[in-house]
Amino acid sequence: MPYPDDLDDSFGALSALIMHDPSVANGEMLAAVASMLTAAEEQEGGPYRTWLVGPQSAPVWQDIDPAVNGTVYHFLSLVGIRLARLEEYLGGTIKRGLMTSPYYPGSVPVMYFIARSYRGSETPTLAEALAAALRRAETNVLERAMIITSLANLGLKARIPRNAVQAFIKDIVSEGWRPHAFCIDPARGGKTHYAGSSALTAAFCIEALEKVIAPQAAGESSRARQSSVHDKIRRIARTTCNKLPEHIRNAALRVIDKTNDEKITTLAYDFRSVLAKRGKTIPLDLANHLALSNLYGWMAYDIYDDFLDEEGDPALLSAANFFLRELAALYRELDRSIPGSWTLFETTLNAIDNANAWEQANCRVPSHERAVLPRRIPDFGDFGMLAERSIGHALGPLVALMHLGHRAPSREYQAVQKFMKHYIIARQLDDDAHDWPDDLVRGQINAVGAMVLKECGASDGSLRKTMPQLQLQFWKTTIDRVAAIIFENITMARAARASSRLLRGSSFLESALASLERSANRAISQRDEMLTFLKHYQPENGAK
Repeated sequence: MPYPDDLDDSFGALSALIMHDPSVANGEMLAAVASMLTAAEEQEGGPYRTWLVGPQSAPVWQDIDPAVNGTVYHFLSLVGIRLARLEEYLGGTIKRGLMTSPYYPGSVPVMYFIARSYRGSETPTLAEALAAALRRAETNVLERAMIITSLANLGLKARIPRNAVQAFIKDIVSEGWRPHAFCIDPARGGKTHYAGSSALTAAFCIEALEKVIAPQAAGESSRARQSSVHDKIRRIARTTCNKLPEHIRNAALRVIDKTNDEKITTLAYDFRSVLAKRGKTIPLDLANHLALSNLYGWMAYDIYDDFLDEEGDPALLSAANFFLRELAALYRELDRSIPGSWTLFETTLNAIDNANAWEQANCRVPSHERAVLPRRIPDFGDFGMLAERSIGHALGPLVALMHLGHRAPSREYQAVQKFMKHYIIARQLDDDAHDWPDDLVRGQINAVGAMVLKECGASDGSLRKTMPQLQLQFWKTTIDRVAAIIFENITMARAARASSRLLRGSSFLESALASLERSANRAISQRDEMLTFLKHYQPENGAK
């Protein structure tokens, strides 16, 4: 039976190529990929049909499959593309428990393909479904390998029971690389046939073992320590939730479980380590306190930020309020041992709220005007407002300095404050450089989007029709300006660090600064490829 071309195999192969050599993702390849997706899209931005066939083909070739779309989503994540509608489709599939496919037996392969890159709001639901599948006695070695890998990919390695891993290894030893059904072949004589092989079983099992028990390279040991610290602080936060009534407790635990970024909690410990090398001691209890505070602040403002972006989940609002109350209580407690902590806390939150208020007043396009180009473009000035939006990250290091007797406006205090300001500006501009098209469509003009609009000079017309012109403008000239501002703020951050006697010569947040530097350099190097992409990619009928 001849098969048409399909997205599943195509994007699986493309992902493998890019993971092996990212340089193959050049402009021409991305243009071809975009045209292929346009031909298979159910609606603009996904989800996508499995088979590359014409619109007059039989309904059997017009299906939309979650496993296939998970593979497409994985490829897009590898090249730095996020499609909100495709993410919504996958999230809805998880939420409704529709993780089945006519091409794969059971739900485990579907969850595996989705979990490779999906990190949306339904991640906790996906994690629970994977954990439940791991507990089922009838799962075979191949399925358990996919489950273990998926949980590890979601950042939940700590939730994989040790006895489950031991049983997994024991079964591999006892049965070898026995072939198990991986995908479904066409029925013959009315009987379902499956495809699998010993080599495929071995590959999946080795992938899972590498995730959970492989010896760690030197660079990985640091990440493991960060993960351990992050899990410790999240356990403390979960314990605090035990005092809550059922519904708010469930909402709060859901948010804690999906907050996987270790950088949120490790900042206080990294700063403590730097100070220790200078002979300055920050008590471990204080570091724990500051890490927990940063976690509460991050989670609360992450939820509030979704509401400011008109994407808030009302079910999580009570959790945000609880986190903010806990955050305030922690700083009230800190103020008793480190006077001035509460004043710093209030000043910082006022700055954050002022920045959010400024953004709402200047950077939001009314819903009835979002189909056209914005009439008014905000002026971000020296981009200090970007720092104020996230300046809560500076609270931990500044309180640690206050504990050592360095208060505002001491040289050490000002140096750390200035360092954090320029680091945050560089980080926010890097985010905005990736997000400005999606933000603009949602009626949000971020700092980079404002630059693009000003440089393009277009003042009227359809936003959708003008978007290719805006993207061309970004890659022609705006990206150079953005990169230059990022480099400037990185340089100023390093200079501020060097001006501090306590931080001079240290690597405090250097990996984060270096990562931002690489990202900006990578964007500049991709300029020619993206211009080629925009030149080659001309969808029919003006789509996209």
